[in-house]
Order: sequence, then C-alpha cells, then structure tokens
Amino acid sequence: MDRLLINRDFDAFCGTGIAFDYAYEYIEENKTKDKVKIAIISDREVSGYYYNRFVQQFLENDVEPVFISVDSTDKEKSLISVDRLIKHLNDFGFGSDDWFIALGGGGVLDIVTFAARIIEFDIKLMLVPTTLNGMEEGALSDYCYLNSMGNKNHLALPSYADALIVDPSFLETVPVKLRSNGYAPIIRLAVLFDGSLLNDLKKPNNLREFLNKCYNIRSEVEKVNPFLLTMGNELAEAVESYFRFLNYTEGEILALSILATVDDKRREVLKVFYKNLGLPTVLEGANSKLILKMVSDKFDKNNNEFVSVVDLYNGKWTVRKLNREGLLKLCEQRIKNISVRDDNESN
Repeated sequence: MDRLLINRDFDAFCGTGIAFDYAYEYIEENKTKDKVKIAIISDREVSGYYYNRFVQQFLENDVEPVFISVDSTDKEKSLISVDRLIKHLNDFGFGSDDWFIALGGGGVLDIVTFAARIIEFDIKLMLVPTTLNGMEEGALSDYCYLNSMGNKNHLALPSYADALIVDPSFLETVPVKLRSNGYAPIIRLAVLFDGSLLNDLKKPNNLREFLNKCYNIRSEVEKVNPFLLTMGNELAEAVESYFRFLNYTEGEILALSILATVDDKRREVLKVFYKNLGLPTVLEGANSKLILKMVSDKFDKNNNEFVSVVDLYNGKWTVRKLNREGLLKLCEQRIKNISVRDDNESN
C-alpha cells in the first residue's frame, strides 16, 4: 500500500486489494467516538460485484454496516436520489462523526458527497472509487454535482472527503462502454499540459505511478488557473442535455468536446488515440441549432454579460471572457469540427 500525492487535505492510499482490508482499519484508527455507525453506499452493479467481499472486513470485526443502494445513472443523479439517501440515513439514526463510504463510480461519489454536504450533522466521508474517472476526476473535484431538469451538472456544492482508497482491482470489471468516462479527463490533462499521459492511458503498467503523474499535472494546471480544468465542458454539457443523457456516455461526449476544442493539427493526432481507445471522433445524429439554443439558454440563466471559456488562443490555452454572440460563434465552430453532417437539418 502506498500514499497518493493528491495535493488535497485528506488521506489517499493506493494498492491492489486494499479496499477489502484497509477501509475498516482506517475508520477504526481515525474514529472520534467509541461506537460509530457506518453506511456503505453503492449502486446495484458495483455492489453486485463487490459488496459481499467489501463488507467482510467489517463483519470479521463484529461491525455491521448499513447498506444503501442508489441509482447513479445520469438521469437519477439528482436531488431526488439525495433525498432518498438522507431519509434512509435518518431511519438508521446516523449522526455526527458517523461514516459514509461511497463505493462506486463518479455518480455515486457525487450523490453521497452532496448528501454529506447538506445533511444537518458533520459526517465522515470515505471515497472508494471503482472507475478510473472516479479515481482521477471525481474524488479530487472541488465540487460535487447533480443534474436537474435535464441539465448536466446544474447543481453544485463544494466537495470534501476524509479519506480516499484507490484499488486498481476494481478496474477489471468496468464495462468497456464506460471506460471512456475515465479516459476523457486524462485526455484533457494531456492536451492542457503533458501529452505523454496518452501513451499509458489504455493500460498503465503501474496505476499508482500513473495516477500520481495525473495528480501532479492537475496540481500544475491548478497553479496556473483551476478554470482550465473545465476545458470542453460548455459544449459537452449542452450536447449531453440535448441527448437527454442517451446515445453517448459522459466520457464520450467530453472526449468529443475536447477534440472539437483543439486546433486542426492536434485534432488529427488525437483521432489516432481515440480510435485506439474506442472513442468516437464524429458527433452523429445531433441538431446543431438545438445544441446552440441550449448553450444560449444557459448563458441567459447565468444572467451575466460574459461567460468564461477555455480556448486555444495565440497558441496558448487561455481563459477568455465571451459575450453571447462570441460564445455561440465559438460553439458553432466546435460543433463543425466534429460533425460530418447534421442529420436532422439535412432532411
């Protein structure tokens, strides 16, 4: 077991198999009262694979956690899911200094962290991500997000955790279709700062070293401007909302948006990596006018004269402030960069 260098104010550990023997030990060593309640919160798919093995470490020490299942799909990553979770916790009498363990991908991490932030008492939070996206992006994000009214990441709260356990063995059961959710944020780091990340992305020889490299690059980007880590989000969120979270995974949409954001030379290089990773290189079946309308509507909701956007400007990644006209012009060009034709408009 090794410590991860995450540049955050909480403990982080990495090692094959540690999720199944160190979670209990960590809580036992760091609890602030004699008897703590523990809730293991996961989704059906992850718990089906891992819950029995994960909970065994607690049962062997005469501790019986509460298990709560949540639906972490994009459609259900909402306040309704958070409310259901909190009701379950109240039924079991959870209070200050008890522990939540979020066992799952980025959706589970967001729902559990959001609940921990708005609940009336101070809860301890352990994150056990089971996807590359959760390990690299979700667990370290400064915010936890929920979707609302068909809008991606419409609700946000500052994120926090007390401990992070990264176990590479979880990655063996991530469905191929969902691996793109982990690829996309790392592709963004590669584009922003260090292209060598792409070489080991599909199958890192040493996950701890690879993640530490990602965390270090993330830290370097944050020193320049944390907003750079939103590169591609404005178009990705509009496209996801347009498809109502269907057709493409979250990672596929973000990857396409990143591809649309870079210059022509970088785009051709990235397409080679995308094909190797099984990522799409063309946005299909979308109506560009409706996507641009969603971008415009979000601009209006923010009620600001300008919006900040990450753009490659004079050869350098820059945070630009654009008015509505400038934003729509930029997004229109980016859609063209990844579109062969607009199926709906051509009929």
